[in-house]
Amino acid sequence: MKITVTDDDNTANVNALIAGVRQFNADHMGPETSQPLSVVAHDASGKLIAGVAGCTIYDNFLRIPISIRS
Repeated sequence: MKITVTDDDNTANVNALIAGVRQFNADHMGPETSQPLSVVAHDASGKLIAGVAGCTIYDNFLRIPISIRS
């Protein structure tokens, strides 16, 4: 095994890693059902001042341990 630490942005490596994670998840959780999600903050005048945007995966955003679910 050869482990490499690098600071280059090798798109092929990143895409292969993402594809592997997605395949593992699909095999164990079924097809992905992503939805857009944004959390934003506006000042008193309504001007956008901060935020974060991304996607949920498998319609799950909040993790709740199975042991405490009803």
